Amino acid sequence: MAYRSSFSGSSSVPYQESVGYKKEFTADNIIEDLKMAILDFKPTKIFVSHPSDVNGDHWAYYLYMMVSLADLGNKIPEPKIYPYIVHVPGWPLPRHYHRNLVIEPPEKFFGDVLTLVDWRQLKLTPEEIDKKYEAMLAHKSQTRISDFYLMAFVRQNELFGDFPYITLKKQHSSELSTKPGAKDIFTADMQWIGYAVVDDALWIRVKKPKELKQRLAFRFFIAGYRDDVPFAKMPNILVFTRYNRFSILNATAHKYITPEGTSLEVNKESVIFKLPLSVLGNPEGFLLGFETNGKFLPTGCTSFRAITIEYAR
Repeated sequence: MAYRSSFSGSSSVPYQESVGYKKEFTADNIIEDLKMAILDFKPTKIFVSHPSDVNGDHWAYYLYMMVSLADLGNKIPEPKIYPYIVHVPGWPLPRHYHRNLVIEPPEKFFGDVLTLVDWRQLKLTPEEIDKKYEAMLAHKSQTRISDFYLMAFVRQNELFGDFPYITLKKQHSSELSTKPGAKDIFTADMQWIGYAVVDDALWIRVKKPKELKQRLAFRFFIAGYRDDVPFAKMPNILVFTRYNRFSILNATAHKYITPEGTSLEVNKESVIFKLPLSVLGNPEGFLLGFETNGKFLPTGCTSFRAITIEYAR
């Protein structure tokens, strides 16, 4: 079903000059247009909105871009990705135009996972700052109502940052050790979240802070990809966990499923969810996003992660 804009009331692209003129607002159409543009231009660098941006359109566009690149596989050289963040509550400060200041990463937004992000910055020349200032003023409909906010981005630098790719090596349960001091089988994303591929299943572990008083509930979005299958044909899975129960929605097929081999283990220190890879279409990798009712995770860390699986050859 096509998305209908709450502002324009349109469910298809209304702009005649657009490549996607009259195409419906669907994920498949967005990905199709992105793939066509990437194949045509063959970029070595892609600048895209950040997956942690609180604006839904912004983090969704990052996801569409990552899906498009996964779909294209090795048809183009792998470009470098430069995500830029815009919408973060209370950032950047001070507001208004301060061309002599620099933009710093939003520390409170990312909390203790700030260092996980690969932050990069581009120093601007005085001439480039002038041009950016003029470009901002050209957006009259935006600056008329929020110039105090937009002009806060006209500073000495441009800031980019992304979470690193995570690679999981397939492990075998027969080789795992439970002895004290044994190597942790999970690849940590941050101090609370870890992932592993064991036998033919994806394991997701969430550690519980000792000071946590409430029971934990999570929602995971997992979308697998592989070079030989169009992304639209791969299962998009939503997992809802509440305390010691869970439900699974195959969003691609629009139905709830109860696959064999799925489990949720809850103990004093952690929650471990196990999902057979076959449910994800036996992917070469997947995109994973999550939300929780717990307040121990800073807002900025609950963005999509790109995770690849390294199978033994």
